[in-house]
Amino acid sequence: MSRWVRIGLTGLVFAGIVFALKAGLGLGGALCGWLLAAFGFEPHVAQSASAVEGIRLAVSFVPALGFAIGVAALCFYPISKRVEAEMQLELNERRK
Repeated sequence: MSRWVRIGLTGLVFAGIVFALKAGLGLGGALCGWLLAAFGFEPHVAQSASAVEGIRLAVSFVPALGFAIGVAALCFYPISKRVEAEMQLELNERRK
């Protein structure tokens, strides 16, 4: 594989990662806005008890739920330290 192809592939991978990051940030912001709207949040006014409860959920339980889902997914992730070491050895052998 030529140097320019590797550079192009690296750029493509980086662009994909940045796109996924921006899409996730946009979706997360929209989700927060939808949650607050569902609880009756109104900007620039004193908030109702329902809106305050929505704010509390948006900054505590909802992110904690997302974190818990991520941790649960990592429990099923097949790459451990042992597998990583084996992969590194195999890559080093291929590069020789």
